[in-house]
Amino acid sequence: MDNGQLVKSISEISKKEVPLLYYYPKEVERAISDGRLITVCENGKNIGFGFWHSYGNWIELSTMYIAPEFRGKGYLHKLIDAIRLKLQDKIPNLLLFTQAPQVVRVIENFGFGPASLSSLPFSVLAKLILHRLNLRRWLSYAKHMKNIPRVFKTRLYVRRAS
Repeated sequence: MDNGQLVKSISEISKKEVPLLYYYPKEVERAISDGRLITVCENGKNIGFGFWHSYGNWIELSTMYIAPEFRGKGYLHKLIDAIRLKLQDKIPNLLLFTQAPQVVRVIENFGFGPASLSSLPFSVLAKLILHRLNLRRWLSYAKHMKNIPRVFKTRLYVRRAS
């Protein structure tokens, strides 16, 4: 799959899938050029992807997606492992937000554990908040309106450097 097809595929998936933030094609292109995107392919088809954002010596795994028909088959584990291997020497601390029990089971295998926002350094917390105040993010959240109660069940998980 070439970059143009990949950009279109990820943008379309993120537009349709309710739990995902919508990624404009330019945002996907920027993530590719910045090296902040990992994809999982099966038989030449994009079946999953992961984005991250850097906040000093912390990385937020901001989006992880596996196509529904491939879930429960180890692809999320492969995706997280690929991200971890790519970042292992660069950023020691990882964080993510999730409410999905199946994601929690996988990330616990990578050393993630529940944490409170107050356990994060103030500079990281401030950058997380500013990132989420972006107008495009808020417009993307409109597709979540019927799922607002679920949003409040989202929990923070971190893996700190040893």
